[in-house]
Order: sequence, then structure tokens, then C-alpha cells
Amino acid sequence: MSGKSSERSGLTAIELIVVTAIIGVLIAILVPAVLMAQEAARRVACANHFRQIGVAAASYTSAFGSFPPGEITPWTVALTLYFEQRDFYDAYDHRHDPFSDPANAALGTRPIGVLVCPSDVEVRVAPFDWISSNAAGNTQLLCPGSRPESCLDGLSTTGLCVEVSSHKGLAQIEGPVLYLGVEDAVHSGGFQLLLASGSVRLLSHQVSNELMQALGTPRGGEVVGGEF
Repeated sequence: MSGKSSERSGLTAIELIVVTAIIGVLIAILVPAVLMAQEAARRVACANHFRQIGVAAASYTSAFGSFPPGEITPWTVALTLYFEQRDFYDAYDHRHDPFSDPANAALGTRPIGVLVCPSDVEVRVAPFDWISSNAAGNTQLLCPGSRPESCLDGLSTTGLCVEVSSHKGLAQIEGPVLYLGVEDAVHSGGFQLLLASGSVRLLSHQVSNELMQALGTPRGGEVVGGEF
């Protein structure tokens, strides 16, 4: 049957190149989209962690009449009562400094999930800050004797804690400025801020230092501007 062409099996080299190119284009389109979706999900989970911290802080304040302290008993430890981590709270020796007491230092290697951002893949305990946390507390509020009524600037315009990368080893930030810079951030789209009122805001990395200072002072009398 000389007039009949033989059936072809497989792909030609050109067809194979075209198919490979199409697959490459699809991967180039889909992979970034999947990664962005995963990061968005982690950012939402992180915001939920900060809301849980806010609920725990409100429960502590309701029970004790003041914000969680931040000295011999770190505020992060005080809130473990409301994180379903009673064993952690009971194991902590509240009579000794967390930075020098060997028993407390060993306990500090135990991570507490709600204090850790899902996007921070390098969370680790820093020797100076005792406990691993992506929530850096405002020490002007999280200190012994600090009460909600002493927050004269208003609970809805005063930060309780802010999200930072754990590679900085920050469990608390001293002074009125809550945010230290873009290099401290975990998410590319911004960072979480928990207000003393319990609400959570995602702030841009480009937010001004003036605004962050205003959010960090409970009695500074600053006016929070429109960028907030």
C-alpha cells in the first residue's frame, strides 16, 4: 500500500519544545499565585494569633484590673493562663528573673504557638529575651501597675504589641517607638499591630515613625493621623 502514509507515533522535536514551553509558562504563572495565596493565608492566621493575644490580654485585665506585667513575670508568661498553657505558667518560677534563673531559662525554649507567626520560618529563642515571640510588647503598657484607665490617649489608638521578626530576638521593645524598621518585618504586605482595645490592624511598612510613636505612647497626647 504505497499510497498510504504510515501512522506517526510520539511527538516531533518541535512539538515537544512547544509543549515544554507551554508547561513552563503555566508553572511561571501558577507558582507565584500559589505562593501568594499561601502567604495571604499565613498572614490571616497571624492576624488571628494577634486577636487571641488581645482576647487573652482583655481577660487578664478583667481578672486583675491591670495589663499583664513585664518584669519578673514577662507579659507573655502571664498570658499563658489564657492560651490553654496552664502547665507552662505553673512551671515558671515567678520568684526569679527569667534572664538569669536556670529553671526559667530552660522553660523558655518551649515555643507557644499563638506567639509565633506562621510566616517566620526561623523562629528561635534569643538568650536576652528569654522567650521566642513575634509579638513585641509595648513596655509603657505591659508593666506592673499599668491600668486601662491610665491610657489617656485611648485604648483604640495605643498599641499593645506589634509584629516583628524573631531573628531580631525581641520579646519586648523599650521606649515609645513600637516599630523598628522594614528589616524587622515578617510579611511583605505589612505588619500586624494589636491595639490595647483588642482590635488588630495591618499597617504598611511605609508608615511614618511619627505615627508609630503616637501609637506607642499611652499618655503622649499625640493626634493619630489619617494614615492610621
